[in-house]
Amino acid sequence: MSVAVDVALNVPKTVEGFTVDRYDNKSLTAIESAIDIKLLDTPVSKTNDIIVLQGFLLRKIEAMKSDRTADRNILYDDIYKILGINEPQKVKNQLQRIRKYMDTMLEYWKGEKYITDFIVNKKGKSYYSVTIYI
Repeated sequence: MSVAVDVALNVPKTVEGFTVDRYDNKSLTAIESAIDIKLLDTPVSKTNDIIVLQGFLLRKIEAMKSDRTADRNILYDDIYKILGINEPQKVKNQLQRIRKYMDTMLEYWKGEKYITDFIVNKKGKSYYSVTIYI
């Protein structure tokens, strides 16, 4: 159990898990989603980049769950941008580690039944995106 703050009232409230605030692109209104705290316990080291990546993935998946018409693909270029990687072709080892951590997190969430499955998509030899199945 954890304590979260109600966005509208700025009042702490107790919830199972934790609260993720995200914004709906159509209405730009805050949406709260309670997520089980064990989803944060992914079997990867918790560096700053991994915490950012994990939060990004959770927000994207929650958006997919709340809007069944939302795009199920997460582009690797979007992930690289949020991690501040502007020239991916120059840091191939770092990209490989990011993909490995991402795969590990997604496999963990699949095991926890948070997602049904995921597929890594390539264009030619390059990694392009990940398709998430809810």
